Amino acid sequence: MVKRADLVFQLLGWFCLLETHMLNIIWEFHAKPERQAEFESIYKSDGKWSQLFSCSPGYHGTTLIRDQSNPCRYLCADHWDELASFQSFKDSNAEDYAKLDRLCEELTVKEICLGYFDSF
Repeated sequence: MVKRADLVFQLLGWFCLLETHMLNIIWEFHAKPERQAEFESIYKSDGKWSQLFSCSPGYHGTTLIRDQSNPCRYLCADHWDELASFQSFKDSNAEDYAKLDRLCEELTVKEICLGYFDSF
């Protein structure tokens, strides 16, 4: 089984290629097997979350990766220029954010925010 830390370091390795300071909000999800395709379509780089976030100039994309040893386990990273941009987006879009978040709760059995990570 792949350890959580190994997946986080793998994901953060991709961010180092960006060569720019950025905030990366990292989430761990365990999708319901019967809802996995729907989960992926919403959380992928051009999914509903990315579409919602894209109204903010401080948003720089989403990365979704799946655990090879547990195909229902995912890490998702939302890339922002800084925490203030993300917080401003959430304040301005609270209703739409909450609505999509409620919809997505039905797709998973586990959701954990692993943290807010800087890339340099």
